[in-house]
Amino acid sequence: MDADIEFVDRGVLAGLLDQLRSRPSLAVLSGFPVKDISRKEKGSLIDRFSLAISSASRQPDVINGSLYVTRLSDIDKIWLPSDTPAEDGFLNAMVTTEGFTKPIVQGRVVSASQPTHYFKAHNVSEFFAHERRILVGTMVNRWIFEFLCAQKRTLQAGYDIAQWNDSDPDWVDRIVGEKIRGKPWVIPRSILIGRIRGSNVRGVRSFAMLPIRIAAVVVSIIPAITANRLLRQKGANKLW
Repeated sequence: MDADIEFVDRGVLAGLLDQLRSRPSLAVLSGFPVKDISRKEKGSLIDRFSLAISSASRQPDVINGSLYVTRLSDIDKIWLPSDTPAEDGFLNAMVTTEGFTKPIVQGRVVSASQPTHYFKAHNVSEFFAHERRILVGTMVNRWIFEFLCAQKRTLQAGYDIAQWNDSDPDWVDRIVGEKIRGKPWVIPRSILIGRIRGSNVRGVRSFAMLPIRIAAVVVSIIPAITANRLLRQKGANKLW
C-alpha cells in the first residue's frame, strides 16, 4: 500500500479482506484507484481530460501497486528483480503464471468493483515522467518475461531470481542489452496504440471514447521517445 493514498471510506481494508477470504481461488484482490481531482465540483479542462484518459485506459484485474491484499501463501515463493521500474507488473505476472510455470491463469488477480482510494493526480511534467517510467518498465518486464518463459520452467522462478540478484546483479541489464542491440526503436506499436483498443469499455460508450483514446496515444508520443532513448542506455532498468 502506498503511504500517500486516501481511502474512500474507513471500511475499505476490511471489505477487501472479507472479499479475499470468501474466494479461496483468488490470490490477489487489487484496489480501484481514483484520481483526487474527481472530487472537485468544477474541474478544469485539464482535470476533465485527465479523468477521461484514466477512464478510457483503465485495465481491470491487474495488480495496482498502490493498494492490494493477498495471502502470504500465494506470494511467499516470489522474489522480484532488484532493479525494475514496474514492480507491480512483474508481481502480477509472477502471481498469474505461478512463477512462470504455467500459462496465465485467469481469476488469480481481480480488481475491486468499486473505487477504494484516491491518489494525487500528476501535473503535466509529472505525467510525462510517469508515462516514461511506465513504458520503460513495461519493456524491461516484457524482456524478462520472454527470458523466463523460454526456459520452460517446472519450478517457480522466484528462487532463481533471488539467487541471480545476489550472485549476478547485472542479469537484468544484460537481458535488456541483448534486446536493444542494433535496434534504433524498441517499443512495439502495439503498446503505443493499446489505449485506443481499451479493454474495460464496450459498445456505444467505447466508440464515444475513441477520441479520448486517440488523444491519450498522441500525448504518449513524447514519453515514448524519451523512454526509447533511456532503454538504449545502460542501466535503464534502474530508472525510477
